[in-house]
Amino acid sequence: MATTYSPLPRVGDRVLIHDVQAKEAQFLNSLNGVISKFQLDQAARYEIQLEKKDETSKDSTALLQLSNLTLELEEEKSSESEDQEDMIHVLIPSHVDSEETGVLFLRCIESVADQRTMSKFRVFISLSGEEKHRESMLRVIMTFASQNKNSRWYVQDSGLDEKPKFEHLRSLVELSASVDPNAHLMFVNNVDMMHPLRIVVFQEGKKDVGLPRECPFRLSGKLLLNEKVTAMEGQLGRLISNTQDFDLWKQDGELNPKIQLATNSKCKELDAEEFFDFMVPTAIMVKFFRLNPEHVSTSRYCDKRLMAILKFVGPIEVADIPQYPWLIACYKSTVDNNVHKANDKDKKLAQKYDIPKANIAKIRADVEALMIQHFGWNDYMYNKLMKEKIKDLNKRYSSGFGEDLWAQVLAKVESYFNKAVLEESKDAWECLQPKQSSCIIS
Repeated sequence: MATTYSPLPRVGDRVLIHDVQAKEAQFLNSLNGVISKFQLDQAARYEIQLEKKDETSKDSTALLQLSNLTLELEEEKSSESEDQEDMIHVLIPSHVDSEETGVLFLRCIESVADQRTMSKFRVFISLSGEEKHRESMLRVIMTFASQNKNSRWYVQDSGLDEKPKFEHLRSLVELSASVDPNAHLMFVNNVDMMHPLRIVVFQEGKKDVGLPRECPFRLSGKLLLNEKVTAMEGQLGRLISNTQDFDLWKQDGELNPKIQLATNSKCKELDAEEFFDFMVPTAIMVKFFRLNPEHVSTSRYCDKRLMAILKFVGPIEVADIPQYPWLIACYKSTVDNNVHKANDKDKKLAQKYDIPKANIAKIRADVEALMIQHFGWNDYMYNKLMKEKIKDLNKRYSSGFGEDLWAQVLAKVESYFNKAVLEESKDAWECLQPKQSSCIIS
């Protein structure tokens, strides 16, 4: 069963105490107090400075768990007025399945907590994995949330051993929108590290370009860490020496060969495009999940569909910023071999066209990744790419193969949607920016 902590307490917060079961401590129920400390012990408890009943009362404290506390917060303003700084919500879908991934998660959370911005921001994290890993992650988050005065942290524990990334994001977008429907969303994988200036550069960059508030904004500069970078090596302190530094890693003889710098999404010989390159208004993500049911969000290629929509809605890419060559460090992902496992339909095509079934399985995966990007919402691009791909497949392999394979994949993709969603998806997205594909901030 999912549990939501909305938000986690921090030092200085006023709380109401409740549901204390120990007989000798039940007198604490209904009392108020202020959090003075968080203790990262096995019980993960907060030290509460109890409010005095009168002038003659002595100072007293109590150690209590999160389940015994309710925050008493003043309602925070939403970022809806035009003259107000856009509130940033950082969304982190998090699956931890090993101790090593847990270390990388810690590095990620540290980098988010260390954002050097004068603006307040919020962090939303969804957890999956074995119970022991989820509990460990929650304690890590509670530690940072209790000390960070500039941010509020919200956590959803899915209670699940596994949860697809975009189902994590669906839940996070819903929670985020319930807190502030006008916030701008940024995304981080749970093993990636944000440069300390990532939030502020995104905020200032969008202002400098002069984009309307409802437009997504993209900065693609990133460091790509290969699989040989260990959890111990992957520390921000080995990549930079201070908040204005971006080059310390270049001087590290062990680390340098394992890292690639991609200053923009068009890096030579490298596909560096990611949906988390964008800062996205909440309304766009709410709409995306409304128009893309669970079958889509659990698809391996859902990220490509979101990426295609964001590039269409906001085609400007601010590229090659000399003073900010990268703003996030990411681990390269590897392709799961099961993606290319042949199914029964692949085997029939292999027999019909005398093509190795393993090859067809790989080609099918490529076709699905291509098809899902524009299916149902952009007929022009869908038809254009379909004709090009079918022509290429027929030329490479055999006449008629392209049509047969496309039809096979189309039947699968069509099953992801119902008629009502497809009808609403038609022309649902429009370009919100000028007809300019990239620009440079120097």
